[in-house]
Amino acid sequence: MIADIWDTPYDPVSPATDRVLSPFPTLDAGKGEQMQARIAQAKENLDSVGGIVECAVTGLPAGLGEPMFGGMEGRLAQMLYGIPAVKGVEFGAGFGEQLSMQRKQRRKRTISFLIVIDVCIILLFILLAVLGSPYQNWDYSHPEWAVIGTIWHSFEWGFFKVAPIMVILITSMLGIILIKRNK
Repeated sequence: MIADIWDTPYDPVSPATDRVLSPFPTLDAGKGEQMQARIAQAKENLDSVGGIVECAVTGLPAGLGEPMFGGMEGRLAQMLYGIPAVKGVEFGAGFGEQLSMQRKQRRKRTISFLIVIDVCIILLFILLAVLGSPYQNWDYSHPEWAVIGTIWHSFEWGFFKVAPIMVILITSMLGIILIKRNK
């Protein structure tokens, strides 16, 4: 990948080796030309582009190197981090899997949050309906009770107007999130 141009992903089980000796090794020659044009454009503008390099090792015997600190992954990472522009080294599906897990956790937190809000609104709706406006029987000759009663009435009136709409909106958002998750 150069800038925002992605090459065809290689098959990790049987990577293609026919293009590795080309001057600009990519699996898709057309994408390679686009990448070279983007690099030339950045050079012309005195700019630079970032990229991702994928490589595959074929024919390497299993178990080469020591099991912990002297293994091939550790040795390769040491050498690759010696290149000043290298910011990350991934073996397997490390970065992609980590990002996928973060997205799943964020989605779970969002769904849980929306469910809790939905349940709280429904419970408050039921509680206010069961209480049946007790402020109507209060003695409003005291100014404090008059203010509290007015505030309670205003809240109850607004809540009964807004709560059903909020429940519908939150439930719709939950439905959309759950449908997207199942795709």
